[in-house]
Amino acid sequence: MIKKLFLVALLALVAYCYWPRDPDLLGYQPAEMAALQVQAARQAGLKQWFAHWVTFIKIYSGQYGFPPIAAMGTAMDRSQAIFVFRRATDDIDSDEIVNPLAEAYDSIKIQTDRKYDPKAMAEMELAIWRLIKDGAKDEVVIAKISEQLALIYGGTPKQYLVTAQFFAVALREAQASNWSPAQQNLQKAWANLKTAARRK
Repeated sequence: MIKKLFLVALLALVAYCYWPRDPDLLGYQPAEMAALQVQAARQAGLKQWFAHWVTFIKIYSGQYGFPPIAAMGTAMDRSQAIFVFRRATDDIDSDEIVNPLAEAYDSIKIQTDRKYDPKAMAEMELAIWRLIKDGAKDEVVIAKISEQLALIYGGTPKQYLVTAQFFAVALREAQASNWSPAQQNLQKAWANLKTAARRK
């Protein structure tokens, strides 16, 4: 009897993990997405890497609708890239960051049927991280973010400029550990992104 119950539970777990979903990069809730991103940023600052990974699982599974196995793998790759970036020195091999980021973008591409180049997308994201870290001018950061959003969601960079402005402010506030304004701007960015992406 116990063996049968264990087998049923195991089959239920496997079915839950692998049962087909319908992932959607615009299926998120802006307020929840912003809260989760701020939570992940705070966890990274405190070096709480297991909790950081779990938070990204919640993003990919709960906000984008990825199957659990895909969410866990994508979250692991992204968390690893952020971990390496935060401890990086000037002479670190950028592939240590780009490779796991590219794996994450490849998983997103597969789950959501996007058309971009995962490695190019990873290199672009790393460039954005470095611009923020180095204190680049806002217009430079905004231009790079809007370009990335256009590659992911379609359309032209111009239609994502307002969204990119909110993301740029949020990134700067998060870098300064100003969590409340960071979350407020993230919520505006994610809400605006839905409108911009559906405008094409």
